[in-house]
Amino acid sequence: MRPLSLWFSWFTLAFFTVFFVMKGNREFLLYALSLSVLIGVVQASDRRLHYAAGVKWCFWLWLVMHMCGGFVHLNGVRLYDVVLLPLVDAPYHILRYDQFVHAFCYFTIGGLLLTVVSARAAPAAPRWGVALLTVLAALGVGAVNELIEFAAVAGFGTDGVGDYFNNALDNVFNALGAFAALAWRTPRGGARVRE
Repeated sequence: MRPLSLWFSWFTLAFFTVFFVMKGNREFLLYALSLSVLIGVVQASDRRLHYAAGVKWCFWLWLVMHMCGGFVHLNGVRLYDVVLLPLVDAPYHILRYDQFVHAFCYFTIGGLLLTVVSARAAPAAPRWGVALLTVLAALGVGAVNELIEFAAVAGFGTDGVGDYFNNALDNVFNALGAFAALAWRTPRGGARVRE
């Protein structure tokens, strides 16, 4: 039986896809396709790796936060552009909702990947090695995400995902989230994987 959190993820994606399509946002269809692949990969791998329930609920929560970021507007400002805490001014604009969501996303992705790396690592593998591979894998997923965003900008002529500073800051917050994920607990020597 599929975990409830993953059913919620599919429902959330379907719900927001309908609304974005009704608004005529064709760009979102690219994101919906990539998110469908991501949810499918998490779901398929969960059958073997049995991710912690908490990380699967974080995955669903991130999906809700991500969808709301592009859909919800506060006083005419897209939620992704809202400054939550004005720590640093232009051109960085820290801390925006977008940056918080990136950190939370890669905390979640890092939690998933920590399970994967731990499951495949040799029992005697050093913790620092598992940690390094987890962070690098999460940053690799982040790079793929930025490529998808670039494809949307190039293919649909939009600039909703930001400029160079936004791209660089996305990577910084991805890294912060991935490092935070290292606190996630996995069994020593890796989780048991069903072959």
